[in-house]
Amino acid sequence: MGVANLRDKEMLRPERIPAQSVMGAEVPYININTESENRAVNWHGDSDDPGSRFRVYEIPASSHDSFYNLIGYYEGQGQEDQIKAGVPLAYDGLEEIPLDSAYEMVFSAAFRNLYGGVRKGIPAPHAPKIETEFTSRPMEEAFGAAVKNKTDLFGNAQGGIRLPAVECPIYTYHSASRRKGGGLNPLFGWMEPFGKDRFRAVYGTEAQYEKILTEKTAAACAAGFLLKEDIQAYEDFFLKKLQEW
Repeated sequence: MGVANLRDKEMLRPERIPAQSVMGAEVPYININTESENRAVNWHGDSDDPGSRFRVYEIPASSHDSFYNLIGYYEGQGQEDQIKAGVPLAYDGLEEIPLDSAYEMVFSAAFRNLYGGVRKGIPAPHAPKIETEFTSRPMEEAFGAAVKNKTDLFGNAQGGIRLPAVECPIYTYHSASRRKGGGLNPLFGWMEPFGKDRFRAVYGTEAQYEKILTEKTAAACAAGFLLKEDIQAYEDFFLKKLQEW
């Protein structure tokens, strides 16, 4: 019997099984998945039934790790502590640009949505799942999923929470990267900039892009997936990215 089986057997001892699981909790529950995980999970879907107030939020243009949550967040003392601990946090992908799409702002909105459900009984907004399709062979990723995410004409995932990162994209986002030492990193993706020629072909001018970005950001806020307090920061994030090309 392997270690995993021993662990599972231990966890299934009657005295260790909780009387009520998280999924059957009386309080609202929101599960958030990035593109690193959505292909390997099979949530039953949203529910407002008593004892199962549940939401599934899946975010396109994302990976489990991103520049913000694995590198930027730990700048300064945090990064120094990680080095001392022998686990420096860095992007080791062969692809040049680590994934960075400001999707962390969805978590702030999700906490607001949870608070509204717990304190005021306001149901959290619904979001479609990322669209998937069967593939001819398992994806080269940690979970061995036999499905892949459907993509649009820009190469970004369809469905899910529609942030401006995918509604008016200036990058194509990939949820996995190739390690410099060999192999695949299924948890830290990368992004491919449109470049100036493709940008002009899609949007014409920066002013037109900014107009569309403002409209799509307002729509994401109205849908409940961005806080109004984060609107300016979100727009500034992508306008700054545009200047990095």
